[in-house]
Amino acid sequence: MNDDLIKRSDALKVAYRYCPDDDGSCSCADRDLREMLNDMEDIPSADRPQGEWIRIEWNEHIEGRIVPMRTYKCSTCGEKEVASTRFCPNCGAMMKGADDE
Repeated sequence: MNDDLIKRSDALKVAYRYCPDDDGSCSCADRDLREMLNDMEDIPSADRPQGEWIRIEWNEHIEGRIVPMRTYKCSTCGEKEVASTRFCPNCGAMMKGADDE
């Protein structure tokens, strides 16, 4: 099993082929769950935006001391985060330059 991203709408199209009733019930009991899973594995990966973390550093004056501060800004959506991660939690972009600190 791999961790490719797929579009929710594509996955739902496959699932609805196995449970096509408008009321949400499944009258197609002859369809095998393994067959549905195989069909879902054939869904192509969705394109994921690419971005990188931009490190922002500054000094804060806290209780008479200068404290170095750091945050990260997503180059794709501009949202700021306190830690760099593999994916932006706001827009889902796969990030380059995530710190391993």
